[in-house]
Parts: sequence; C-alpha cells; structure tokens
Amino acid sequence: MKIFKKLFLAALVVFAAENGKAQSVGLMDPVSFKLKNGMSIIIAESKTSEKVYAGVTMGEGLETAGFCELLNGILKETPGLLEAGISFTDKGGNVSSTPEKFDNALAVLSFALQHPLMTPEVFNKVKLELMGQANEEGKKNLTEISFEEVKAEYGRQVVPAKTCLVIAGNISLATARLLVKKEFANWGTVYLAANLRKN
Repeated sequence: MKIFKKLFLAALVVFAAENGKAQSVGLMDPVSFKLKNGMSIIIAESKTSEKVYAGVTMGEGLETAGFCELLNGILKETPGLLEAGISFTDKGGNVSSTPEKFDNALAVLSFALQHPLMTPEVFNKVKLELMGQANEEGKKNLTEISFEEVKAEYGRQVVPAKTCLVIAGNISLATARLLVKKEFANWGTVYLAANLRKN
C-alpha cells in the first residue's frame, strides 16, 4: 500500500506540472487494486475538480539511451491523442479531460498502449525526427538502435504487470472502475506478443 501511495502522490505532482490545474484539495483517500492481468490501478475522486486527470507509467526503466525517446515517439503517432487531451513524456502518459469525455480519452490511451503503430515506417519517421533534434552523441545512440530492438523492448516493458494507471478528479470510484475494466481488463501479454509478430 505504501508503494501505491507514493505512486499516487508522484502522479499528482506530474498532473500539477503538466496541467497547471490539478487540484489536490478535496481529493478522497485513494483506492488501489490490481486487475487480473497484473495492472496496478489507483483512483481518487475529487468533487471540487472540474476535470479528470490520469497518468500511466510503464516498464522498469530503459537503460539504453534513445529507447525511451523512440518508444514515446511511436506512441505519440496514435491517432486522436491531441483531441483526447493525451500526451506522452519520459515519465509516461498523461490525460486531462472533462468528465463527459473521459471515457473516450481512456479508450484512446488504452489503444495507444495496446495497439501502437509499431511498424518500420513509423519507426523510421520518428527516428529521423529525433535525429534532427539531437546532438552528436544523441544521433550516435539513435543510429545504433534498430526497429527490432525497439519492438522487443516494447514487448518487455509495456505489459500490464509493469503498468500503473492513476486516475484522479471529478469521477466516481464506481465509474472509474467500470471504465478501467472495460479498457484494460483484456490486455494480456499473450495477445501483445502475437500482435507484435504481425509487424
């Protein structure tokens, strides 16, 4: 439980930094649980907040320079992210949505994690864009990373057992639970591996 509370507090800091409007005042005590696939969930309702915020962290850290940037870049290629109020940083994914549109935002986030555009074409596009912004050392690191390596790292890191989703704001616990189960309960590593082999 202590780990969950630390993750929850860390998520609130991220929300405040990313959105500037996250309200910790009025937040009820967080409720934490795990889905059957091992995904960790933390939910805290706030009746004083006008929005619903969510943050997701994946993996256990990427040691090789460039991997995190490439993975984030590929996830950012998912259609509908901007419209749904979703962004990806080196700390994970963030959502800022109205209560009425949060179900769609969570669906888009779920799709991005489970069905990324993990193709050689998207990889090359993202890699080229990153190299245009990188210094010489960064370019060297990116050049040495192949599509197959990124695909394999994604398969190891972006899995339910290594993913934590935090939801806070103007949403009831019951509604949040239903949405989480709808979008993530069927996410499994067996399906993920099969999906990756298609590319």
